[in-house]
Amino acid sequence: DLLFFQYSGHGSQCMNNGSMADCICPLDSLDNPWPGSVILDTEIHRDLYDPLPAGCKSVAVFDCCHSGTVANLTVQRGWSALSMEIQPKPRYMPPPKEMQHPTPTSVAGIRRAVVSGKYPDHQLWVFSGCQDDQTSADACEEGQDQGAFTWAFIKAIKFDLWNEAYFDLLEQIKMNLKTGMYTQVPALTTTHTAFLNWYYLGKAPEIPE
Repeated sequence: DLLFFQYSGHGSQCMNNGSMADCICPLDSLDNPWPGSVILDTEIHRDLYDPLPAGCKSVAVFDCCHSGTVANLTVQRGWSALSMEIQPKPRYMPPPKEMQHPTPTSVAGIRRAVVSGKYPDHQLWVFSGCQDDQTSADACEEGQDQGAFTWAFIKAIKFDLWNEAYFDLLEQIKMNLKTGMYTQVPALTTTHTAFLNWYYLGKAPEIPE
């Protein structure tokens, strides 16, 4: 079985239990108080990653601000941000004033690699549109309004005819963003180093002897 989850929208940070936490923002997130109306990174782990049954592959894609540690699995791949002049409109939603922190430098949630007996057998790959301290840009590419990371991701898998290893796919996404003059740096996390060489949405084929 294969589970695919994709979120393209606003990401933010808000106060939760006395400290800052990363979150994603549903359409109705401004209709009710935070953090109850947003989805925290800890809740994503609890409801999406933790219940994943053995043998089920899962790919999650987050095109939103502050998404670098939305997974924090054991194996992480990314690169350093590039300095460019163009600053597109970010996909960041400021939290309500009462949920802001005067100096939001300490962020709660899941920031370090998850060490749990639940994860060793999980076949899980998580793409993030940017680093923790970055915003994901809105873009208009090929005549369509969309997230810059979403555009770069789709362009990469189409170029490779959906036949690409996860690590190579990440590198292609980076190149597309760089070519498009976007400063955000995408990331990929998974549970085993070997999984980086598996093919997108499936296992790498056997190499004939």
